[in-house]
Amino acid sequence: MMTKQINPDVAAFKDDFFKGLSLRECLFGGGAVVVGVGFILLLHFYFKCNINVAITIAMPVIGIIGLCGFYHKNDMTLVQIIKETIRIGKQKPLTYESGHEYGLEAYDLFLMQDDKNIKEDNNE
Repeated sequence: MMTKQINPDVAAFKDDFFKGLSLRECLFGGGAVVVGVGFILLLHFYFKCNINVAITIAMPVIGIIGLCGFYHKNDMTLVQIIKETIRIGKQKPLTYESGHEYGLEAYDLFLMQDDKNIKEDNNE
């Protein structure tokens, strides 16, 4: 009799929908194929492009659609990463302003007052 060990961490397994792919990966992969084939056929037959040129033009479109489904970093999809990057880029930089308009002059006055107090203490 053969026994197999099952990983107790069920969360480590991704959701399998078809042949080890998740539903999101299947939808974006299928969408990339459909859009790619349609775009290549449109370029080849309607715009009379050479088939190699049509494929070369369509590859970036197919690649971006495929990356949207398959690329994950820090549990974020490619679309979420792009949105977050744009949001961070639009933020105004955080600056700090002290409440004193004349910070150095006030510090100099404090030092002069402190010197005056020291001289008075020494004279007594």
